[in-house]
Amino acid sequence: MNNSALVVLPKVVENKELGDGFYVMKGFHATRVEEGKPDISQFLPVYKTIGFNIDQADRLLNGAAVRHVQGWDGKKPKYGYSQINFQEKTENGNFKMMRKTDDESLLKTLGTIGIIARQEEKEEMYLRLQKGDRIAVNVRDGEGTKRLQIQAAVRKSGPGIDLMDNHGTILKKYPEEVARKLQPLQTVPEGKKVPEGAKNTLTSVKPKEPSKVKNRIK
Repeated sequence: MNNSALVVLPKVVENKELGDGFYVMKGFHATRVEEGKPDISQFLPVYKTIGFNIDQADRLLNGAAVRHVQGWDGKKPKYGYSQINFQEKTENGNFKMMRKTDDESLLKTLGTIGIIARQEEKEEMYLRLQKGDRIAVNVRDGEGTKRLQIQAAVRKSGPGIDLMDNHGTILKKYPEEVARKLQPLQTVPEGKKVPEGAKNTLTSVKPKEPSKVKNRIK
């Protein structure tokens, strides 16, 4: 594994409500420096206990999703997963962030990958996935077993897992997202009733003959 380091620059602003000379932290700029790769930077906001710590920032900039506090319901924290979308940027130059509520489905998804491990080992993997760790695992395939890697990700449907080779190339995404298939377009002859609940249905209408108008000359 290449050597890497995280450079952090805090952003603080003066808070007049607290008095002159009082400053509060609004977030921090994090830059991941890794040998042989371009530097990657992201500003990560922090508000009270909502945001990311240094370890989570490092995992985010390495491509993983992390579980963190995204809000509060009274005194109860609301957890979710966040992941940086390196393909899109916001107006201020930051990468867009993908977020999903923690629906506790990640452990079930972990069980569908075919990892060779005891139950207690999978539970430990589950906790490490929440932190954004990239984990080496033995996976069953048609030819026996392969040594691969997994890390948490964010899907449209919720939290997920990326299965990767040892170079970080994604081989498969879990849970698998099935593309929606549109039903073929059907037509119903004129005069017949459209079946209840039918979708993508057009009623064919026979064109009417133009009206015969007599020219009247006064």
